[in-house]
Amino acid sequence: NYWDAKVNLMQLDAQGNISGVREINMQPGASYVENNRPTREEHWQYRQRWPHSHCIVTEPYASRLHFVSDLGLDKVFVYRVDMVAGAMRLRASVDLVAGRGPRHLVFHPTLRCAFVVNELESSVTVLQYRHIAAFAEGNPSGHAVEMSSFGESKSESILEEMQVISTLPHEWDGRGSINADGVWKAASHASEVRLHPSGKFLYVANRGHDTLAVFRVDDNSGMLALVDYEPTGGKCPRNFNFDRSGRLLLVGNQDSNLVSSFFVDMSSGRLTPADSLSVPSPNYIYAVPTSAEERAPLHDNFIPASNISQEQCKASSPMSLSPMIPQMQIPQFAHVSVVEPATGAAVSLSVPKAA
Repeated sequence: NYWDAKVNLMQLDAQGNISGVREINMQPGASYVENNRPTREEHWQYRQRWPHSHCIVTEPYASRLHFVSDLGLDKVFVYRVDMVAGAMRLRASVDLVAGRGPRHLVFHPTLRCAFVVNELESSVTVLQYRHIAAFAEGNPSGHAVEMSSFGESKSESILEEMQVISTLPHEWDGRGSINADGVWKAASHASEVRLHPSGKFLYVANRGHDTLAVFRVDDNSGMLALVDYEPTGGKCPRNFNFDRSGRLLLVGNQDSNLVSSFFVDMSSGRLTPADSLSVPSPNYIYAVPTSAEERAPLHDNFIPASNISQEQCKASSPMSLSPMIPQMQIPQFAHVSVVEPATGAAVSLSVPKAA
């Protein structure tokens, strides 16, 4: 939970359905919420006054350690699940550079590195992942170790900072405004970060600049190089996602009530606008798997589709049933679920799937 920084362990039944909450872990300092009942106005004025657990991701190398990025504390917490006790065990906390506001993180499937999008600074941090046997193997319990991703002790950390790169053009550095209450707010904040299914490109959404920043991932180091900034076709691109082929990308422009779609150039990572669909305040986009094969990890089953010409891209519409799609042989979404935050309702978008 973002607001009160609670990390919950859910109990599943034999069918894989959630049957209850097994355990609730509140990050240190998050009791401020329960004790002081802060308002949303206070939250926007002081984004880092208390902890904000923003996401949890499992590393893909052993699938034993779970990483929680905390925007309020500028930390990443490392957990392991005790399968016998049915409890989460905190194994480490990793300091990131103060003031950046780590929002989401994603691991590269093969390069042993992670990418953290920093909401408050509009940047991406590339972190080297270091396997520490004491954390991932043996007894899951033990004393939690405090680490730092930067500074003199970074070489001993499970996450070590390798690079920081802005998600905005230089002319947007320092842009912002002061509201009626005297609170300064940046003109743009980074939101979602996604790694392309091929592992070759990284994308970050900029709310305010209203673009997707496109980066190429170095094949050996995981370091990033800017490719382009692509306008998302609407305001406040809060979330986006790929189809299984990696050739189609959908963006939820929350403040424009619009989902925009783009074709992905598989050689450069650049985006070509394709189509759009009106959806009330799209908050999250997820590709619903339609088979056991699609539910498998992307990097294990990723097979690039054949080359598609720009003419074919322009002639086809990913938001409608186009006769061009079967000819193009793109294994696209059967459905896309978009969550409307005000009501929590999910809207299913039907898009073409190759025959």
